[in-house]
Amino acid sequence: MPRKITKDCSSNSPKDGEAKSISQKGGGKERFLAGDVLEQLKAVDAGSCSLVISSPPYNIRKPYERDDERTYDEYVSWQRQVIEAMIPALTENASVCWQVGTYIADGEVFPLDVPFVEIFRSLGFKLRNRIIWRYNFGYNADKRFSGRYETVLWFSRTNNYTFNLDPVRIPQLYPGKRHSSSKGEKAGKPSGNPLGKNPSDYWEFSAIEDFQNNPVWDVPNVKAGDPQKPVAFGRL
Repeated sequence: MPRKITKDCSSNSPKDGEAKSISQKGGGKERFLAGDVLEQLKAVDAGSCSLVISSPPYNIRKPYERDDERTYDEYVSWQRQVIEAMIPALTENASVCWQVGTYIADGEVFPLDVPFVEIFRSLGFKLRNRIIWRYNFGYNADKRFSGRYETVLWFSRTNNYTFNLDPVRIPQLYPGKRHSSSKGEKAGKPSGNPLGKNPSDYWEFSAIEDFQNNPVWDVPNVKAGDPQKPVAFGRL
């Protein structure tokens, strides 16, 4: 079964093996490629991607992968091929955010971030963050505790990478708090960054809050049934 690198959810989506460009505000364009990921990655210009954000299939028999079921070892081997095929498209100082969950076989749990860390490190990547992304809904297990989080693995190719913290800062718990008189030169000055605090590597996601009250984004979800990925990914 062909794997989709990315998918246009409009009625005139590209067919397998085709590419489609869509003009965006500001004159930029997005290109959608449909087909087998190992083939379509060859169409991506070498050294053209400074950031990759991916959430590959977890091999858990979702509707879009039921015709291409793999064993755990086959899945890990295939994903290594995908990552190796992606590397030529990266810039020298590129970052990769690989969002993964859990593979389950016969009741046994296989956290997918474990093999992916080893794959990326073996290819020279450096792990910058392992982000816990916790959500409050999903499958309710009856023979183990229900899974309620996935992980985002952020890798860089080198030590010279881009990280824009200010756009994703969140409000300080005590925005008016100042250093006491015992802090010397800092006395009376704000004790926290006035722009807000670092959001940390633990992100919470609420279906009601982030789908209904404050939508993360307004495009259809191509992986039916999965929660949307936080918009902060693309701001790093």
